[in-house]
Amino acid sequence: VEAARGNLDRNGVTDLVELREAWVDEALLKGLGAWNGITANLERGLLEPLLPGFRDAIQPGGWLIVSGILAEDWVQVVERLEALGFRSGAEDALDDEWRSGLFERVAGLP
Repeated sequence: VEAARGNLDRNGVTDLVELREAWVDEALLKGLGAWNGITANLERGLLEPLLPGFRDAIQPGGWLIVSGILAEDWVQVVERLEALGFRSGAEDALDDEWRSGLFERVAGLP
């Protein structure tokens, strides 16, 4: 969180981003309301149980960035997100071991 605050300051977007540190579960995410987007840097085992909550917390047309996914787990994460109503966008595979990607919550899907 400290590094994220520093990045917000350096990029001059502190007033545009709400940064929260919390123990996250699906119930907390459902209670947050509709957000423009969420960024999650979590390995697959921690990420997957939260995906339905992310879907519920992101407004249609909003975005989800996931990172910290092992290359060997990437296809399964993408398939799960697509099944939950997200459309795959940009993917970062510059590192052979890790993946990250941008997903859009499609309006009218689950």
